[in-house]
Amino acid sequence: MQSGKLEFTCENFLIDEMVNEVINTMQMTTPRQRILKEGQTRVYVYGDKERTSQIVINLLSNAIKYSPQADHILVRMIDGDNTIAIAVQDYGIGIARENQPKIFERFYRVDGTRQETYPGLGLGLHIAAEIARRQNGRISVESEEGKGSIFYLELPVVHNFTL
Repeated sequence: MQSGKLEFTCENFLIDEMVNEVINTMQMTTPRQRILKEGQTRVYVYGDKERTSQIVINLLSNAIKYSPQADHILVRMIDGDNTIAIAVQDYGIGIARENQPKIFERFYRVDGTRQETYPGLGLGLHIAAEIARRQNGRISVESEEGKGSIFYLELPVVHNFTL
């Protein structure tokens, strides 16, 4: 990625279709938690559908991993003026305020005893943020320790779908 060799195959695609596909696939990996979806945007985005689905898979995987006691994860589709946001909300361990700006950095891992419980390389969110950035989008987080997190993927809208 750093050498700029991460290739993108861009096209217009319905964001709701892609999110539904990812939710259906990810639901098969977690029998304990239901992945619920709220909202429908019916908008197209221009980008790499596979890379964008990679972002949503990463956000859902993290939500599943970091909220093992929760019975559900919520995915909300938020239609803005010229953007679409996909919000992935978990009800898990949350992220301390001082760590939130760092979690998108390469190899960043939160120190402490919970790191042993939730292993990883610290690359997933960095890669997801970079994929979003290269599609003129962004990822952000709202979180409170002990109450969970909401990750937002925002992408520019190409146009609305009408019947």
